[in-house]
Amino acid sequence: MNSDKHREDVPEACEIRYKRIIDALTDCIYTVDIDKELRGKMTSISNCLSITGYSPEEFQSNPSLLHQIVHKEDRYNAEKQIKNLMSAGKCEPVEYRVLNRDGSVRWIKSTLVPQFDANGLLLAYDGLISDITRQKEMESRLIQSEKMASLGVLSAGMAHEIKNPLAIILKGIELLEVSPLKDSVHDVLDMMKDAVYRANRITKDLLIFSREKSPELEEIDLSKVTDETLSIVEHIFKFRQITIVKNFSFDLPRIRVDSNQMKQVLINLLTNASDAMPDGGVITITASKSPNTDAGNIMQLVIADTGRGITKEDTRKIFDPFYTTKKTSGGTGLGLSVVKGIIEKHKGTIRIESETGKGTSIIIELPY
Repeated sequence: MNSDKHREDVPEACEIRYKRIIDALTDCIYTVDIDKELRGKMTSISNCLSITGYSPEEFQSNPSLLHQIVHKEDRYNAEKQIKNLMSAGKCEPVEYRVLNRDGSVRWIKSTLVPQFDANGLLLAYDGLISDITRQKEMESRLIQSEKMASLGVLSAGMAHEIKNPLAIILKGIELLEVSPLKDSVHDVLDMMKDAVYRANRITKDLLIFSREKSPELEEIDLSKVTDETLSIVEHIFKFRQITIVKNFSFDLPRIRVDSNQMKQVLINLLTNASDAMPDGGVITITASKSPNTDAGNIMQLVIADTGRGITKEDTRKIFDPFYTTKKTSGGTGLGLSVVKGIIEKHKGTIRIESETGKGTSIIIELPY
């Protein structure tokens, strides 16, 4: 009889022990049940007060509260995580911001674990919310301090780098002043435009590199943004005898990006490709849906040139700040570092494929 009573007490003892373990954790844990219409209902939540400022009772009485406290700029990522779980039965952890009741912003890492029945039907999912605010703050301070230290190294070279294109402009003006307006003046004007553009690009890269700026996301047509970018730099390619080939898939979806930052990415990559072909060549811009379905919905953008290419050693360092394969007066080494930072802020990836004498391809993958 005592043995039977002991067995009856085991589930209750396990439940008490489980509750003590949960209460001892600093992470917020919750459970959402899924009904036949694929609607979710939160059935339990613990340790939510310190991260959100709201009690478990408030979350359970207001089913949309967890969604409401997500920072408006991050709601897309939070919603996409749940959609991926509901459609594919799995999803990667996602980092985003939530607004605490006291008005402060907290960074969290959200991990969702699905629960299935014997037939593989999604019954519920457990959520784990970890407060990573301090980690994010430390990362931001470290990155910013490294940038400021790097800017000191850059200052001497920047004066020389900007001086060169300005000297070309001044020389062009002198030629115009002493020469009659003949056909040759057009070449001088093109040279001046190229120099002005280069100086402008250098200063923009420096500004982007030296300050923190979150992307202003909007749904865009990448083909249209690419055309707008090409119109900005068209005179450079004409002057350098470079042909642009645009090859975009007909079923290309719209993507959520900062259009201005995406233009900056394209300008930097196109300019780098142009610099790699001093005697002219072809730049091919290709965009399509990526076959890599394991990573979710991915768009692939490739900028390929027929230039001189770079060594394997250079490809390993090419995205490092201030690293450049150009001559001393040919670049700051900021362009690709800026591009990498922008792509990573958009939750994307970037890599390079190159071989000496056979050109270079930059492959970007962005979620949509």
